[in-house]
Amino acid sequence: MAAGVALAILFLRRQARLEDPLIDLALFRSRPLNTALCINILGVFFLFGSFILLGQYYQLVAGLTPLDAGLWSTPSAVIFTVGSFATPALARRIKPVNLLAGGLVVAGTGFVGLALASGFYGVLLSSLLLVGFTPVIALTTEIIVTSAPPERAGAASALSETANELGGALGIGVLGSLGTLIYRAKMTGVVAGLPAEVARAAGATLGGAVDSVRLLPAEQAERTLSAARDAFGAGFQATAWLGALGLFGAALATKFALKETRSASAVGADGKPSSAAALAQLRHGLVTSREEL
Repeated sequence: MAAGVALAILFLRRQARLEDPLIDLALFRSRPLNTALCINILGVFFLFGSFILLGQYYQLVAGLTPLDAGLWSTPSAVIFTVGSFATPALARRIKPVNLLAGGLVVAGTGFVGLALASGFYGVLLSSLLLVGFTPVIALTTEIIVTSAPPERAGAASALSETANELGGALGIGVLGSLGTLIYRAKMTGVVAGLPAEVARAAGATLGGAVDSVRLLPAEQAERTLSAARDAFGAGFQATAWLGALGLFGAALATKFALKETRSASAVGADGKPSSAAALAQLRHGLVTSREEL
């Protein structure tokens, strides 16, 4: 971590001196761009972090096969793709800041549903609500690109894509670790009397519990697996509540931080998105659709 921080400092110092830098640090002087980047990272942070847990829920709690879990996830991917391309049309009818905040609220509502859901269909419906996050990705991309000078639109678009990857990686790492931490804390007492090999595997992850309980007598295996699923559910709920609070907070911050942002910056005289914004949205829609599918 120390080496990473040192390399980051050296990288930024070098970028500040280059005539044609890879990352133009002058772009960060724009308040709308900085705010949109933060919202982008925060939204993807919770979205990707929840998806890694949803995949485990479908297979290890609901008992779906990998193929069935993938098929049940397909509606989210389709809606995500359609919503990405529908966002520019919505932005011409709804003030972008309101559409952005509304998308965050819908996504936050999806997280509340995940926290309260008690069955497969409740979780599935809540995960579909998370697709309300779709306009947030497209709109933050638009704000980031159009906040930069036209000749730096490509660099700004790259910053947007990098923010997505960074937010997703952090979300999987942080929320996945939080869920695992809660799971292990809940399982400490459950695995105390089990054989060492089973206790080690079942106490570490839900996947380990599903595999290792096969070595136990049927009744004991069922009790252990039930406790493991409850422990996973506790971690799942905690991350969902955290996601809801984070996204509702981001929606509130959006209303204040971007209240002066106007869609005119991204709309030409003919009422259509500017070329830079349109190209960035198209590129981003294709990339996110590919990743989601």
